[in-house]
Amino acid sequence: MKLAARPNGSGINALNGEARSLIYFGDHVRMRCGVREQDECFVKVPLGTEALDAFMPGAPIALEFAPEHLRVFA
Repeated sequence: MKLAARPNGSGINALNGEARSLIYFGDHVRMRCGVREQDECFVKVPLGTEALDAFMPGAPIALEFAPEHLRVFA
């Protein structure tokens, strides 16, 4: 998965959203995001990912992912 602090997600497996908060889980971080028509979306982000350095609540983000990395829990 690519995580970018920019509002230009394009392609079939891309979503534009808004960064909300970070939750530290030891070996990774869960980023809470808001995406279109879904107030909360959580993204598992490995520590050391460049996008975490620029994290800012309320900033636009682009979430791009390979289909095999997507998990939806209803």
